[in-house]
Amino acid sequence: MNKLTCPWDQFEPTTRQFCEAEMCQWIAKPAESWSNIGFVIIGIYLIKLANKEKRKNLTLVGICSILVGLGSFIYHATATRWGQILDVSAMMWLLSLPLVLNAGRLGYLAENKIKLAYGIFSLISTIFVTFFTKWGIAYFGFFVAVGILSEGKLYQLAKIESNLKVSYKPYIQLLATFAVAFTIWLTDTFKIICNPDNHIFNGHAAWHLLCAVAVYYMYAFYKQFPDLRD
Repeated sequence: MNKLTCPWDQFEPTTRQFCEAEMCQWIAKPAESWSNIGFVIIGIYLIKLANKEKRKNLTLVGICSILVGLGSFIYHATATRWGQILDVSAMMWLLSLPLVLNAGRLGYLAENKIKLAYGIFSLISTIFVTFFTKWGIAYFGFFVAVGILSEGKLYQLAKIESNLKVSYKPYIQLLATFAVAFTIWLTDTFKIICNPDNHIFNGHAAWHLLCAVAVYYMYAFYKQFPDLRD
């Protein structure tokens, strides 16, 4: 197939490329695309688990996981800018969640306002990503940093107030899994470990699967808090 007749050529291309070479077909980057199935599987499982455990606010974790999987699949399958916007927006929706949940734990948000606040925050994030797509990585890092810092404040409160018994094992597992995933992401992004013609499994695919596991640990951590139940 001639390059000019590739399925997604009529759209503006993505501003970021990873290791896997783009192919002239409907799924332009198979390994980077299909590995997002992990997010969808984890998301469906967490929605069912949240309903079973009566943690309705935490169904948002599962929903976000599914949206990340779908957004990332579309992005890597099309290698387009609009796909990139979907992908980065979905990541921001997921990263917004700990910030809103922590605001609820700190008493800044009533339980019944968590979903509303999350929706507003996510909308603002999407607008920002749409107009400032190239700043997606910086925005991602900012959200991660604020999430960790807010959790640090809550950890101090838990130490001060003896009635707050919180296990930080899932949170440590989340951070450790993400750290490994991000290290692999770096090796793939900067082509330190890279085989462009490997369309079955690569570093970016490993990043997707490990991040899906990290989402599970996110749920395991937040389900400890009864004030996030409804």
